[in-house]
Amino acid sequence: MTSDRRAPLFSVVVPTHDRARLLPRAVASVLAQTSGDFELLIVDDASGDDTAAVARSFDDPRVRYLPQEENRGVAAARNAGIAAAAGELVAFLDDDDEYLPRFLEASREALERHRPAAGWCWCGVLEVDDSQGGAVVGRDLWSPRFDSLEAAHRGFLLGRRTGTGCGLVVRRACFDAVGGFDDTLRSGEDTELLVRLAREYPFTVVPEHLVRIHFHGGRRLRADRAAAAAGYRRILERNREVLEADPELWTRLHYKAAWLHYHAGDRSEARKLLWAGLRRSPVFLKGWLLVLLFETLGTRLGRRVHDWVSRSGRGLRGARPR
Repeated sequence: MTSDRRAPLFSVVVPTHDRARLLPRAVASVLAQTSGDFELLIVDDASGDDTAAVARSFDDPRVRYLPQEENRGVAAARNAGIAAAAGELVAFLDDDDEYLPRFLEASREALERHRPAAGWCWCGVLEVDDSQGGAVVGRDLWSPRFDSLEAAHRGFLLGRRTGTGCGLVVRRACFDAVGGFDDTLRSGEDTELLVRLAREYPFTVVPEHLVRIHFHGGRRLRADRAAAAAGYRRILERNREVLEADPELWTRLHYKAAWLHYHAGDRSEARKLLWAGLRRSPVFLKGWLLVLLFETLGTRLGRRVHDWVSRSGRGLRGARPR
């Protein structure tokens, strides 16, 4: 910031790629916040459409456009936003989602109440279906409580319920301490970061639904299951010592990684991961059901049956890849 301008409290990072049609809704939701103490960083991950023209069309000095020379994925785009951020607090919004008006204000209040302990926070989300006129089709507010950082770290390895595009706000100093997103990952990068944050910093939760996640029929930023599988392999590698000391955690994380590999069509790697988990916990029934579905029905049919069972709520409930 120049010497005659005060740094904003918030830096809102919106990574985008070929979403010129959807980006204005996300930007408008930031500009409509009840707290105006922010800068908005639109990080264009080398789009090939009219994103540049759309991003430059917003007549507001708080909006900054950061074009990237090559497409490197959402993790690298978010890191570029973090590097350019002038605010004490860094918030994230996917380009196809939107904030409700009190998001920044409520996040500030929550972190102020827990200063200096809480390093980060998130809020509840509303899932809306654009094909149904924006009807709310789901609500989620994960508000866990842990007695220690060790318990929180374990809880995030088990739970993995919040993502960066879903109302996350992090103190800028936390990124200086733990690093940014792993930009070698094309999916699962937010889960990997949150596990690191949970190990080092307490958090707080805003008990309100203040973000809308839109289902619009197009590609989601985190929809690639092969990339998500690679992300979970990285989580297994970086938390191996903790996982080896906890058979339940070991088995559940290996199951999740196997689940993703099966869905991505990599049966060989899925088998290795699943057997590694079942050797520690041979009575883990979800693991055997996964074997039954994918080894007897094959990838395509196994995936269809598995997804149907998940939607029906009767048995396997594979969390959406983050």
